[in-house]
Amino acid sequence: MRAVRRVGVVRNTRRRAVRGSGYGGVVFGVREYKLNVTDLETGQFVLYEDKVHQVASTPQSRSKGRQISSVEVKLKEVVTEKYKPMKLRPQETLEVIEVLRLPARFIGTEEDDEGDEEYQFVYEGEEEPFNIDVSRLEGKHDFLKPGIRLFVRSYEGTVLKVDWPSNVVMKVAKEESFTSGGADAVTKKVELENGAIMRVPHFVKAGELIKVRLQDSIEYWKNPDADDLATNQEYAKWYSEFRKTEDEDEEEEEEDDEEEEKEKS
Repeated sequence: MRAVRRVGVVRNTRRRAVRGSGYGGVVFGVREYKLNVTDLETGQFVLYEDKVHQVASTPQSRSKGRQISSVEVKLKEVVTEKYKPMKLRPQETLEVIEVLRLPARFIGTEEDDEGDEEYQFVYEGEEEPFNIDVSRLEGKHDFLKPGIRLFVRSYEGTVLKVDWPSNVVMKVAKEESFTSGGADAVTKKVELENGAIMRVPHFVKAGELIKVRLQDSIEYWKNPDADDLATNQEYAKWYSEFRKTEDEDEEEEEEDDEEEEKEKS
């Protein structure tokens, strides 16, 4: 058993078969079609040399006389995050991939065999966990909390993109002493419930709930309203029920093991 770290616990390593929910494995709602390179748009996912890439820049047409001679476009390979400036013929096509956004929940972190953290999620309605590499989490992994709901776009086991909620409610665990004067007089550093450090207005106190904006940039937004608090409570309720199901599964498996041992003896 690998050591569990930080928030969330994933203990059940021998899970039962995933109950069908219509997802059908890791390839969900994929639609593929050919598109001329001149019609590609920034942000689209394409297959190039049997690897998933994202269009990183708007295609630029180059002309000789009155005709387009070539199209320059920059692709980024999703797995390696390496950019590939390309020069293609205007009549060339690439296979565009469209993937449905599917709701998933964060359930915790584990250490792999090399000591690196793995971020584990489950699709709603499923039981089998899957990992998302930290590079796909857009630098927002410190603001994950058990049960948080986000949307995942996946293609043949490769997570293409994670769509985050616009904000998350976090509890302030610790605050630094505030000193008036100086360039940072209006803000101070605090530590949140999951260990993340951020700057907030000086009036925020330890033990308070704050609303953290996750879109575009990560920043203190404002005090949570009733809807925000309800969402936060739903996250906690979902995770509590998930853990309860995990415990029941473990107990059932232990009972099955005991019965097998009795039969053998």
